[in-house]
Amino acid sequence: MPEEANPLEQAVIKCDEFGLGMDEMDNFLLGGGEKLPGGRIRIKLYPIEEEYGNDMDQHEDINMDPEALIAAAMKMAEKNSKRDLAKKTKTATATKQSSEREAKTKLQLKSQSQQLSQQVAAEERDILTPLAPTMDSNNNGNSNSEDPMGWLTQSGLSEDQREMIRMAMTPKAGHKKSHNFNFDNDITNSNRDRGAMPKNIVDPLVSGTPSKNKPKIQIEMMGMKKSAVVANKQKSNRSNKSGKSRKKKNSLSAAISVYSVTGGDQTVVAFVDEWRDGMGDIFSHGVCHPALLLSFFAPVFALGQVMTRLKLNWVGSIGTKDDTNAIFFKFGTIVLSWISLNVLSIVSFQFRYMNGVLGSVEIFAMVMINMFMYTFCVFATGNTRNYMRQVYNIHDVPGTDYLVSAVYMPFTIAQMLRHTADYNQLEAYMFTTTGLFDGGGDFEFLNNVHSYSTYNSPTYDDETSIVSSLA
Repeated sequence: MPEEANPLEQAVIKCDEFGLGMDEMDNFLLGGGEKLPGGRIRIKLYPIEEEYGNDMDQHEDINMDPEALIAAAMKMAEKNSKRDLAKKTKTATATKQSSEREAKTKLQLKSQSQQLSQQVAAEERDILTPLAPTMDSNNNGNSNSEDPMGWLTQSGLSEDQREMIRMAMTPKAGHKKSHNFNFDNDITNSNRDRGAMPKNIVDPLVSGTPSKNKPKIQIEMMGMKKSAVVANKQKSNRSNKSGKSRKKKNSLSAAISVYSVTGGDQTVVAFVDEWRDGMGDIFSHGVCHPALLLSFFAPVFALGQVMTRLKLNWVGSIGTKDDTNAIFFKFGTIVLSWISLNVLSIVSFQFRYMNGVLGSVEIFAMVMINMFMYTFCVFATGNTRNYMRQVYNIHDVPGTDYLVSAVYMPFTIAQMLRHTADYNQLEAYMFTTTGLFDGGGDFEFLNNVHSYSTYNSPTYDDETSIVSSLA
């Protein structure tokens, strides 16, 4: 009488009945198994590594009931089939979405390239556009045509700007009673009356003008008196204060992202509306750059350099000149006090510890001292970053200034140092109040960043102008 098959052999027989086992390509089914004599396999109910780890006995299924083994194996096979189908569907969907995004990106780039080419071609054609009609010097303000100032209506400028230009281009005789304008006393009735308006005044006004009208407006405005522009700007500011025409910026402001401050043979670029570089670009000027070393090893004094450039006081608020000059004295006092208190606490703790007394008071004092110092640094850094974003018109989520100051303080201070100084043109110094050579950098433009005017450098050896970029 043949010996009764053991449970494993019964399982193998049942697998054969259900068509389970190896396929034609000798691939194991149902999650794999072990080859047995006769070309059969031992069934594994689950992938051992995925479900149970290495602790499960891989031969535990030998003593299981054959019927239960086959039922579980069939269930696992169905589960694996669904899982594989879902994985294939997900992969196909992701591939399709990626292809669609890539095609959409290519289409957008192509469209932008075409628009840019058309804009460049249009501006090149506009260079040959005839100039706007100028005032006739022999008819006391009457133009050579029916409406010599009609081109202003096509300029795209605001009503205040058009009125300013219209009045500034009219001879002084028509405005003798106006107290809003301070024209020069040597004005005559020739076309030279209008003088030479600096390009740094013209560019901001025409930056928002349609390209087809920009050249002739720019050339025509170059003949205006700068004093007329300044006077009209003052008039516009008074109007804003009286509530007649309140705007976020005065009518002369324009959306300009880069300013260059030229002094002597040096040009310093200041970024507006966005950061000069990212917070993580700490090695953009090398691993031994003074701004980098000071931000990480003496962040309080690096912050003092930023505050001095922005003309703030020691807590990061707007202050007087005396407040700015006192920053490093106050920071030095704070740092020395912080070091002294920590040293005193450590010495006292060791003395008490050697005498068998646990210095809990000293531990608490050290924690409080360092918490106060860290809180002050976060507060001052956050205030400084918040003010600097206002000056440079950099938008961010409210509260971010203090969050990044608390988590990434050295990176934050280093970014502010790089943003307020063009280190591509200026040499950094570690032991100066601004982090720059005393006569090598001029940051007065921070006070005039929206004024489009001129000022004198601290050395008073040249005149420096704020010039806008139309890029």
